[in-house]
Amino acid sequence: MKFIPERFDPENDYYYKPGNKKEARDPTCFIPFSYGMRKCPGQILAMMELKVLIAKFILSVDYEIDQQQLENDYARFAMFSNFKLKLKFNKKVSE
Repeated sequence: MKFIPERFDPENDYYYKPGNKKEARDPTCFIPFSYGMRKCPGQILAMMELKVLIAKFILSVDYEIDQQQLENDYARFAMFSNFKLKLKFNKKVSE
């Protein structure tokens, strides 16, 4: 429950797990605001706000998708896909 900066120094005895002088600590055992129980408390709220902003953006513009891309059997749309989705955005005209 204490912050001991020496536990991240490989030359110090605190670097190893207590009682085991051969096994190093997990490098993510203390990373404030980014991992595990200590992650940012506002992260969930920020992700929800981002989803709302994206939805509002999509509703505020007209967009067209190339029909050939939709009919392509090899197209996969994912976060880390190499496939490029071509969109044409137009400002939505209010009626």
